Amino acid sequence: MEKFLIILSMIVLLFLVLYFTDYFSPNKKKGRKSEWKTYSCLKKIAEKKKYKIMNNVYLPLYDKTSEIDHILIGSFGICVIETKGISGTVSGRGEQLTHKIGSKTYKFYNPQYQNKTHVNNIKYHLQKGKLKVPVYSIVVFTANDIELKSPVGIYLKDLEREIRKIPASKCDTEKIYNYINSVRVKNPVKKFMHRFH
Repeated sequence: MEKFLIILSMIVLLFLVLYFTDYFSPNKKKGRKSEWKTYSCLKKIAEKKKYKIMNNVYLPLYDKTSEIDHILIGSFGICVIETKGISGTVSGRGEQLTHKIGSKTYKFYNPQYQNKTHVNNIKYHLQKGKLKVPVYSIVVFTANDIELKSPVGIYLKDLEREIRKIPASKCDTEKIYNYINSVRVKNPVKKFMHRFH
């Protein structure tokens, strides 16, 4: 029994070290700052229109989880928002985009494809719950020094205008919110494991 407790303590300690190393990494800090900018903008919109916002939502996806930055719920339906905080220039089309910052060039996964997975996941859960709700996708770039050379998303300053373009509908905001909340992953271990998939 004593050996088991020692091993269990070591495993818990290892997970804590991994979690804090990941949480305080420069990329994660930058990501949280970007998501906060988007959330602040969404909050103003939601207060005016009586919309509901959900942030960092983990939903089941096959035997894993999918993390969605923001979900805006209103009478129009659901808007799934992916936030990117990168600087520099983004160009290209298709699955892999080109990100240039200074003299360095990188390839990265198109956030529109990433968000399409999130949208499809939400549609799947809504279908399971027998809810007919329109679902929309927006990718937002929050850095002040980002230049988008292809239509891969919008600037943060255009977010409110983009949301206003969504066609009106007669969805039950509270019902949708409660349903998404009921299917979201709340288990902290599963949410933690998502970071390492």
